[in-house]
Amino acid sequence: MILRRSEIEGLTRRQREKLKRKGEMLSAARQVFARRGYGETTLDEVAELAEFGKGTLYNYFPNKEALFTSVLEQTVQGFLTIFSEVLDPALELSFQERIRTLLERSIRHAFSDPEGILLMLRESHHLRQNNPLLLAQPRLVRPLADTIAAEQQRNPSMMQNDPRRLAMLLMNLVMGQFMGRVHSRLHAMRSGSGSPEEGTYGDATCPGGMSGEIFASFKSETLEDEVKASTDLVYNIYFHGIFSAQNS
Repeated sequence: MILRRSEIEGLTRRQREKLKRKGEMLSAARQVFARRGYGETTLDEVAELAEFGKGTLYNYFPNKEALFTSVLEQTVQGFLTIFSEVLDPALELSFQERIRTLLERSIRHAFSDPEGILLMLRESHHLRQNNPLLLAQPRLVRPLADTIAAEQQRNPSMMQNDPRRLAMLLMNLVMGQFMGRVHSRLHAMRSGSGSPEEGTYGDATCPGGMSGEIFASFKSETLEDEVKASTDLVYNIYFHGIFSAQNS
């Protein structure tokens, strides 16, 4: 759960400390889950990294599934906040400006939280019906589809396909840029060493996990340049297609 500044200021000192402690646990859990994979992660490892006793961890999360659910909820909430703010009809933006803003903020969120996004894409199946991504998907798709449908009515020249499919296409393009960023870094790392590092993404010794080195490479000084390049690419493909985009 993401709290607004006004909500945090309204908490007592004890409540703020408890919230801070929970955030530190979730941060540690995100790192361990991403590097080890859901199946290999233990609460002992999370408690050790967070520098809390295992008993303290249990005061906040009764089991590994509850902890993992909370980690995914944080990542999903980031997208929910972005979609809610950018797709608010009260925001005075043209359709194309709105979509570009949505793309830029969503891509930045994905690039800035590689552990959370990777877990959301690759490990969330462990939660079955409690999967925060599946629960949140209608809340993401519906307002975007409604925005697209409204533009279809205003602009008859716009592609009149099912707005829900057009919404899903846009969201998939965003996730595709994230996965492309992951694979480009893996390729660079493997090309430099000549062989995959033990424990990296896809390695048999760590199914579903990735090394800390690959995540460290995401915290680069070129983040904003990469966000802009990916936003431009998705925006042009979505609105112009791969043939006309190069001339736009």
